[in-house]
Amino acid sequence: MARTTTRSPRPAAIDAVLAHPPGRRTVGREAIRTLWEKVLADRPRFEPEEPLPTLVHGDIALTSTPPKDGAGARAQVVRRQADGSWLRVLDQPEFTPPAR
Repeated sequence: MARTTTRSPRPAAIDAVLAHPPGRRTVGREAIRTLWEKVLADRPRFEPEEPLPTLVHGDIALTSTPPKDGAGARAQVVRRQADGSWLRVLDQPEFTPPAR
């Protein structure tokens, strides 16, 4: 079941990089927050998707989710903070494999 959200995604590190809008990068926590405020202003609907297992190495982890429609994938790199929380440092919300 699709859901509508007004919540921001998980917090990003101060120096985080988001690969969005397509073909561009948004750099820094405040720029990413501003971008998500614009995206979420239209109250988009998101379909829950099953994530792949998280790969953790020390204080760095890779998370990824294959879209239900099989077109591309999503990937994030997160870093553990001193308080034990995790913040995104790299976020590729949508990408498609190269044409063959």
